[in-house]
Order: sequence, then structure tokens, then C-alpha cells
Amino acid sequence: MGNANNALVASIKQYSRVIILTMLTPFLFACATTQTAERSPDDPFEVVNRPIFYMNRGLDTALIKPVAVGYRMIFPKFIRTGVTNFFANIDDITVAANKVLQLQFQDAVRVTMRFVMNSTAGIGGVYDIASKAGLEKQRADFGLTLAYWGLKESPYIVIPLLGPSTMRDGIGLVADFFMSPYPYIPDDIGYAVFVLDLLNIRANLLDDEYYFNYVAQDPYTLMREVYLQRRKAQIKSMNQEGDTTDWNEGQTWDDWRTQP
Repeated sequence: MGNANNALVASIKQYSRVIILTMLTPFLFACATTQTAERSPDDPFEVVNRPIFYMNRGLDTALIKPVAVGYRMIFPKFIRTGVTNFFANIDDITVAANKVLQLQFQDAVRVTMRFVMNSTAGIGGVYDIASKAGLEKQRADFGLTLAYWGLKESPYIVIPLLGPSTMRDGIGLVADFFMSPYPYIPDDIGYAVFVLDLLNIRANLLDDEYYFNYVAQDPYTLMREVYLQRRKAQIKSMNQEGDTTDWNEGQTWDDWRTQP
């Protein structure tokens, strides 16, 4: 029995070393390359952002991605589609709230109708029947709401675990969280649902990471430019048309809830 325990402890220590080395190697590489990287005026905190980006990648490689791969292997596509639709339906609550804050009342009504239709006839949102009825998924978050009211420019940041953002959008994430049902669900259930949501998001992105990981010369810079350009495009669309549904180019970054 003692030998078995010793072997288990040794295995845990060995695996821990692998995780630590996996995380620290890109972190040290990022620190070494930060001095020579081309600076962007949108990214004044690159000296901090870049190491956090590579730390996130290391954690993803060592832990999050393997779990997401296992999740995708275990559950067939129709189940993952139902999970994705379910969380997209929950997301419509914050979308409707932000549409109201953006004074887009017609869109808010459409999003509300979509939520009601999917929550009832769609069995809690598992089936997205609203899209088939012409009520397409829309996007709105508190970061866009702040941009609507004038805060259009904001420094780029990388949030530990969560990834690319801006200071404006980081504030928006907090506001959106409290507009969602998550804070009002009992802790045990709430944590489980929240983790499942993030795991499902990561699984949906598995097919879209090749270009960033293996083709791009500088994944950090590419990620930053894709994120900032898409947010600027969404802000422009919102201000001109009051609509953020037309974002097909590179849509995997914002359409992960509807692409299992």
C-alpha cells in the first residue's frame, strides 16, 4: 500500500513539473521577445500583456485544451449543439439588456421575443427555433454599450485565463456578468454551469486555432489585431445601423456560441 502511495505521489509531482515547465517556457520566451516586438499605440501595456498571453497559452495547452478535446470526443455533435444553443439563449438576457441601454428598443424587443420563443418551444434554448423563424442571434455587451455612449478608444489588455480584451471591455465583462443569471444561481450549480459554458466555448474553438498557433509568426500580435479590428467594426456597425448582426468575417471569435 505504501509503495502504491509513493508511486502516486511521484506521478503527481512529475505531472506538476510538466505543467509548470509548459507554462513557464512560453512565459520566459515572451519576456525575452517583448523588447524587440513592434509596439502598437493601442497596446501600451504590451510588456505585461505579452507574458500573460503566453501564460494563458501554457495553461490552455497543459490543462484546458485536453479537457475540451475530451469533452468533444465524449459528446456527439447534436449534444454539443444543444449545449451551445442553451448558453446562447442565456446570453440573450444580457443582449436584450444592453440593447435597451443602447436605446435600440426594436432590437431589444426582437431579442426578448427570441429568448421567450427558444425558452419555451425550444425547450430551454436547447433548440434554436427562433433563428428559423427569422429572429437571428444578435450581439450586444456592456463594452459596446460603453462605446455607444462615447468610450470608443481603450487600451488593449490581456486578462489572465479570459484572454484578449480592452480596459473598456474588461469593465463590460463585469457588468455583463451581473446582468446574467450566473450570480443569482446557487453557488454549486452556478459554478458548474459557468465552467460548462467556458468548456463548451473552448471546445467550439478547437477547429480555429491552427492559424494562430502554427501559421502566424507572432500569435500575440495577430490575436491583438483580430480582436481590436473586430471590436472597432462592431462599434462602427452599431453606431451606423444600430445592428451588430453583420459580423461574418472571422466570425469564429464572436460566434463561438452558435458554432459547435
